[in-house]
Amino acid sequence: MAAVVKISKHTTASKPYPHVLYTVEVYVNGTYSVIERRYSEFLELHEKLQDPFALPPKRLFALLSHFLPLTSSKGWLDDALIEERKKGLTTYLSAILWSKAYADREEVKQFLQRGSDDKGVESEDALPSEVRRGLRARLLGSAAGGRDTMFGLSVRDSVFGTFRNLTLGGIKEDGPVTFDGPIAAAYYPEWSAKDMPPEVIDYSKFDVLFFGFATPNSAAALDWSSDAQSILKRIIRSIKLSKSKTKVVLSIGGWNGSQWFSDILSKASTMIAFIQKIIEILKAFNLDGVDIDWEFPNNQGSGNPSSPEDAANLLSFVQSLRSAVGPSKIISVVAGHAPWTGEDGKPLDDVSDFAEYVTFINVMNYGIWGASSTPAANSPLGMLPVETSNMQASAEAALVQWTEAGFPASKMLLGLPLYGYVFKSSKSALDSNAVLVSSPSSGSRFTSADSIHTNNATMDEHPFSFGAHREPSSSSLNAFVNAKADQGISLGAWHGKAIPFKALVKSGALVKRFDGGYGQPEGDAARAGYVLGWDDASSTPYLFNTEKRTLVTFDNARSMAAKANYARVNGMAGCFTWSLDQDDNYSLHDIVRAALGK
Repeated sequence: MAAVVKISKHTTASKPYPHVLYTVEVYVNGTYSVIERRYSEFLELHEKLQDPFALPPKRLFALLSHFLPLTSSKGWLDDALIEERKKGLTTYLSAILWSKAYADREEVKQFLQRGSDDKGVESEDALPSEVRRGLRARLLGSAAGGRDTMFGLSVRDSVFGTFRNLTLGGIKEDGPVTFDGPIAAAYYPEWSAKDMPPEVIDYSKFDVLFFGFATPNSAAALDWSSDAQSILKRIIRSIKLSKSKTKVVLSIGGWNGSQWFSDILSKASTMIAFIQKIIEILKAFNLDGVDIDWEFPNNQGSGNPSSPEDAANLLSFVQSLRSAVGPSKIISVVAGHAPWTGEDGKPLDDVSDFAEYVTFINVMNYGIWGASSTPAANSPLGMLPVETSNMQASAEAALVQWTEAGFPASKMLLGLPLYGYVFKSSKSALDSNAVLVSSPSSGSRFTSADSIHTNNATMDEHPFSFGAHREPSSSSLNAFVNAKADQGISLGAWHGKAIPFKALVKSGALVKRFDGGYGQPEGDAARAGYVLGWDDASSTPYLFNTEKRTLVTFDNARSMAAKANYARVNGMAGCFTWSLDQDDNYSLHDIVRAALGK
């Protein structure tokens, strides 16, 4: 039974003693309804169904015995308990309604239809702040030994309990997905297959492969070509033959494919249809998960439709998606340097709820500064050592911003670019101050990803204006094909474009050294070539030739190792690259793996 459940409100009743009623909004099989239910009614349903899903913990007794004096009233405990239960009860009921084993049970139908009254109000429905001395003593007595004798449930029962091998929508689930050590991942867009077929990939180098893209359409379904589906089948077949443990995740959206996210997730009916389509694909291809590459919620910088409710709808979506696919499937969401933009137009200051449902977020620490009139770093590492209330855009800034908003570093993958930008400029240095520090962000240390630099007077374009996860233009592909014939090491054909690392090497502007690093060519080529520079502020290299009015930003072994090491030392989940095919025969991928300790 496809459903969307939302419990964001509650009310209180006074008889027989003050207790909480949760407002449950349910959209199931095309019907929207609102019911009020007590926590004890969920417990009763759980007992009748004998389902394996976990309810939010029965913390009332623990709160009473450990925190509340006999005569005190702690309203903040009410708030904490209620919010915990709202999230837990939403997850519980969503799991029930998405489960074929329980959704059609008569007990569930009655739970969704019948009215509520004050009969059967139990101790667990009471507010801690309203519990008086006598009732407290009775409650603690019944909870002796850490168990409620009425329901037989441990006080330690948690909403994060395992789904215990239940089949949801035909997908058999075990526990949450785990990895041995930091994750080394990469994006592999379908257009990469022309230059790097699935059959030649060394899958042993990757824990996760994000294959893209399927794009949402107006019918809340997914558009992707038969060629893309064929490539995905080849990937899965090749991984099986290689006997590697690489997990394959389908990426949905992308720079060119995020037009319909806002509309689809704004309505329960289309959200359900969208989730059902995702489940069908996961089952059909036996995939390990799904990556939501929405660029970007509540932000029009990418030109896609948006709404102030986008972030809230995204949370409802990942919550429902997790209930539908179970805990063992990967759910990742692409993100910028700061949390998604809320209804007030500012980055959300609390994204801890998202962390309960997503496996990780993929932080795109690239596309920071496109090929504008002012050369600056594409993928900065650290923040400037200055006190400022202005936004900073870098790997370190992303870690600070997301963790300060309640998202754990252990669920963050740091994005590393295998490309750079070619500027038409006679400058010999990067404007790091411009890229790392921008306009004030209304009280926040940072601003949301797609609004970076928009108020900077020297900036021609905002971040990701050239496309973060975007298919290269035909002119860029032609430039790469013709690079070998470029005997003068002129990169003029790339002016204003993103350049793959392998194309930079192919042009002769960089050469691979005996130690695996990359440097400048020697001899006559060096005299006609480029000077290799290093920008301390962003910890990134660049090439320049003032006579040819060309400057190139990119990442090399040194800068990639620094960022990967930063991710590992700071407890991040690992790193991913955009995109696998742009490397020079795994050279930079090997550096990343080594820095991650793999």
